[in-house]
Amino acid sequence: MIQRIIKHIIQKRYYMLLGLAVVSVSSCSILKGNSEDGFYNSRNALKVKSKDGLFSSLHVSFGGYATGNKEKDVNGHIISFKDQRSPFHFSLKDGDGNAASVQAVITGIKDLQNKNLPALMVGEDHQDIFYAWIGGVNTLRNWELMVRKPTADELSHQDQVGIFRSVDETFSVHGNNRFMKAGSSEDMCYEFRLKGVTVAAVRINGDQKVWLDKQLNRKTRFALAGAIASLLMK
Repeated sequence: MIQRIIKHIIQKRYYMLLGLAVVSVSSCSILKGNSEDGFYNSRNALKVKSKDGLFSSLHVSFGGYATGNKEKDVNGHIISFKDQRSPFHFSLKDGDGNAASVQAVITGIKDLQNKNLPALMVGEDHQDIFYAWIGGVNTLRNWELMVRKPTADELSHQDQVGIFRSVDETFSVHGNNRFMKAGSSEDMCYEFRLKGVTVAAVRINGDQKVWLDKQLNRKTRFALAGAIASLLMK
């Protein structure tokens, strides 16, 4: 009888330890999946398809996200900077019924001084900023993207070069040169980080590609898709 009790206790402790080990491995897997090195994988990758024909305007798609045609000009009630270069707009839809209007321009830093910019974007009066506004039609919040072109040194150090934010959530935008050949200034990649963790990225030139973290909720993924689409359309 005593031996049976002892055997039962040993078995119970064994399964408790086994359960803890499984939880530990699972946690490590999630952390690894969200780490910088583990993010650029086939699970998060979305192939980019773009069409820009002689008789049609540019439009792109990746995953379940598709833009309408790239059209000139922006809505003056939404974007009305004094300095507005290369203005364009397009629509974005996905397979879940979400829809958005995206307006984008290149402007000078002076026109954004009232935007409460992070310190990294203040004090350079001569620099150009790519500004995009993503407005939701259904229940999507309004978002704005502000990003500048990284320097070679910033790309090497993956420094922050912009922000993507709504009224209650902010992503930092970083540049990197992980896909660039030595001495090249093309093929940049922009990363979107949430609390320091990379959750989205887009390879701008060359073999264009998008990465979106599968763990994000659908509305956040859709908002990020709008920002990414604006960079691809730029």
